[in-house]
Amino acid sequence: MVLGMAILAGISVATAHVLPDAIFPDIIEWDELRTRRRQEGIYYGVKNSIRKLTGAGAIFLALQVLGWFGYQAPPEHAVRFQQPLDALQAIRVLTGPTGAVLLLSAVVTAWFYPITRERHARMRALLARRRKQ
Repeated sequence: MVLGMAILAGISVATAHVLPDAIFPDIIEWDELRTRRRQEGIYYGVKNSIRKLTGAGAIFLALQVLGWFGYQAPPEHAVRFQQPLDALQAIRVLTGPTGAVLLLSAVVTAWFYPITRERHARMRALLARRRKQ
């Protein structure tokens, strides 16, 4: 059962990392169709800056929550160390339901993504026609 759960978790995490990068070129083409300019550098720079800022913010917030619930760093040479029950519960909530809610919100956002296969094909055809002119 654990192996099956690990496989499912691996697929979902891999999808969460790959899907945004796979969708991103469509956004750049949509912008080119609207503005008649290619702006990949700006888009990728902003995307990477936002990714770094949100990663840093998430780490800061998680560490603050753990601190509020009494998390303690183990002593340097400790072989066994027990965290307070509140800290263990906070770890469970942060890694379980909080992660699930964030992943589910990403799935809902992707489900309602406005560029469908048909729109993408039309967009590429319009761009190809425009580039020929």
